[in-house]
Amino acid sequence: MVVWECPSNPREASGLDPEVVHQVEDSEDLPDTFERVAENETSVQLNDTNGDGIPDRVAEMDLTMPTGEPGIVGESLELDPIALDTSGDGIADNETVDINYRIHEENNETKLTAQVTYAEHHPARVDTTGDGLTDAEQLGGWEIEVVDDPSDAQELMEPDDFVSNRDPSSYFESRTVSANPLVSDTSGDGLSDTEERALGIDPEQTTTVADGISDTEALERPHEDPTVFSTDPPDVSLIGSDRSWTKGDISVDSDGEFDIGFEDPRDWDTPVDADRPGYLYEFDILVVDSLGIDRVELRQSGVTEFSETYASVSQVREDNISFYGEGERILTEFRGAETDVTAEDEVVNTGSKIVSSERSIAGRLATQAPLTSQRDLGRVSGLAHAGAELPDFVRLLVGDTEQLGEAIAGFSEEYMAAQEDPEPGSETEFWIDIARNMGADTHQTQARDNPEAQPTDTATDDIEHCIDQHIDGSVASEYCQFAAGWYEGYSTFVIVETVIGSKGALRGASSDDDLRRVLDDAGDNFDAAQGLRQIDNPETKTGKITYRIVSDGGNPNIDAPVVTRQLREDHGIETAGGVQRAIGEIEGLRHVDDLSSSEQATLGARISKSQDASATRTFVNELDTVEDVRRLLDQDQASINRLVDWHANPASHRNIDPDLEASDFVHVARNGDVSETRLIARGPDESGSSQVRWLENGDLDEGWTHIEARHIRGTQKIDEKDATSIFPTGKEVKGERMPNTISQNEVIDMTYNAIKRGTPTQQGQKTRYYFEPIDAGYPNSGIDDMQVLVLSDGTVETAYPNSGSAVKRWVSDLNDGQGGFVDTT
Repeated sequence: MVVWECPSNPREASGLDPEVVHQVEDSEDLPDTFERVAENETSVQLNDTNGDGIPDRVAEMDLTMPTGEPGIVGESLELDPIALDTSGDGIADNETVDINYRIHEENNETKLTAQVTYAEHHPARVDTTGDGLTDAEQLGGWEIEVVDDPSDAQELMEPDDFVSNRDPSSYFESRTVSANPLVSDTSGDGLSDTEERALGIDPEQTTTVADGISDTEALERPHEDPTVFSTDPPDVSLIGSDRSWTKGDISVDSDGEFDIGFEDPRDWDTPVDADRPGYLYEFDILVVDSLGIDRVELRQSGVTEFSETYASVSQVREDNISFYGEGERILTEFRGAETDVTAEDEVVNTGSKIVSSERSIAGRLATQAPLTSQRDLGRVSGLAHAGAELPDFVRLLVGDTEQLGEAIAGFSEEYMAAQEDPEPGSETEFWIDIARNMGADTHQTQARDNPEAQPTDTATDDIEHCIDQHIDGSVASEYCQFAAGWYEGYSTFVIVETVIGSKGALRGASSDDDLRRVLDDAGDNFDAAQGLRQIDNPETKTGKITYRIVSDGGNPNIDAPVVTRQLREDHGIETAGGVQRAIGEIEGLRHVDDLSSSEQATLGARISKSQDASATRTFVNELDTVEDVRRLLDQDQASINRLVDWHANPASHRNIDPDLEASDFVHVARNGDVSETRLIARGPDESGSSQVRWLENGDLDEGWTHIEARHIRGTQKIDEKDATSIFPTGKEVKGERMPNTISQNEVIDMTYNAIKRGTPTQQGQKTRYYFEPIDAGYPNSGIDDMQVLVLSDGTVETAYPNSGSAVKRWVSDLNDGQGGFVDTT
């Protein structure tokens, strides 16, 4: 919108009320007003060549951006007075900026002043901030996939639901989001809009889903995903604790009462009360949850000692709990923990946390066991830690340590065989893949229970050290023996939980059940766990949801786990919603079966990050060959967005041929520069065969830059050539004003029509098109005929007028070599 005002004298001459600021709503009202002002013989010329309501003189002023982040605010607008859309991004200049301008007298001079009062984005840039997201894309928005319903999120996370018939994608809902093109971080949360676009989260909000957990926090917490409503239970912390042992009159040897399958190295000679021995416990517990806490329960060795359901909602609860507990010493010794707290929030997210713990018996015994048993002890420890939130599961570990270790090892080998993996001992041995994919927190847990000193500075580096040692064939250190077993044990629980669910593992189980029975049941369902080892951080929330997505059937020619890994590593798509969208976009696409996993990942990323995913899918489906798809993938995201937009909306773009097919646009992208292309058309060659032609910005030797410099402004090569004809756009050339019968945009229009409707002749490797504008839609142009020269690769080299009443030709050898203009009528 343009708002303008005139001082008293010009207004009087133009018939306007001198006391009123006149707002022009329609650009058609401007020319008459400007003409009345001009007739007052002011020195300000207010021509509006393109009729967009921004006079040429205003567009040429040194106007600046009124807002934006540093580097944007104060930058020159650089408006093109001829073009309706300076940047060529499909958004008109008069829709992008609001300009107030006025004509006034100062020191007996008539002056024009203007000010930009609003800018939606920079009118001369496709990407105002240069962050890789186009302004049109940010304003128009894109779709993300989220699970914003607590019940859906809980059902999606429930392992037992792996056997249900519900498609994991049905839990996700599409949501349109957008961003502010004037800044790089719309929400100001520290994540750039580009990062949030890749992650599939909302750049306008600090929290994408309504669980109160910020996106940045969700990304840092392994049990959260910013695209899925929180299923993380309340956070439980132990503020303080105390216990005191009481004993009775009857002394017994506890070794005789508790047989846990291996020799306990501790001294059990101290008398205990067989009638009622136990501990007096005191725990000060802090529970925090952003959704509000509903219930807290404390269990001592599986026995509920405290349970409270709260009448009012509070995000913070502190309870001081005291009780006398007999405790199950076996459970305590195996799991290395005595007390766990279960907390539930207002949307029934429930979880348990061990608040009082010791090193597991496996970890302690490893300090005294021979080297050959370290791996077995590690297996028991890892399995116990993985199932630590399910005390009933840990009960299954009662038995001979060596036999338990053998059972876990056998299960791991069976799982590998089911996936047709190499034999144990190879570089791709099961525990190596699992260890590499675990998160840092899991590595730290292993390091804490490992009886040996860490070989490196961090738990994560420890694992790489052990893997290198294994691959080199070196004798594994005690630390690495224990670690290898620990990851086998830990991953065994992850697999069991995946294929039959943690609840399924315990169905019908008791403390007397054999662990082998549970592992056998899981082994019968290995098909459900294909690809689990290839998922990053399979124990995290994002990892579990991603596993459900990629393991739910789909196209057998899409290696979903591998594609998922590459989406994460190569394209920054790390959330469950982002993976769901990317993989869903390539399902059913033509040619997708012929692409490699890497190419499938790139295609999924390109479509999910596109301005219009539906139009991009249509574009890909219409490509003739898989090679065309690969050529498309060679383009950056901005170029793909532009190609798709041209194909889907040719009527919205000046001089984009509506008859073009998707493969034609890929041909242009492969052989030219999409970002600099001004027109694309199909035109015949001399034989009548239809060919794709296009005009790029180019340079001083060819393309639009050459046409404008030589045949519009007359600033280049005009003296080097014998003769140069000038398009009549009103420019001053060699001190003489050219006729003003067409705009620069119309020069491009005529070039387009010359290709579409002109007469082609072959000139060596080039094609020359002859066109007569005055008889083909431009009766007032004053151009009788013009020529367009196209290079062998399809790009326009030049275009120029031949003759006409408005066409002047510069002849360099006139006037004794000084040059001069001649008429061409």
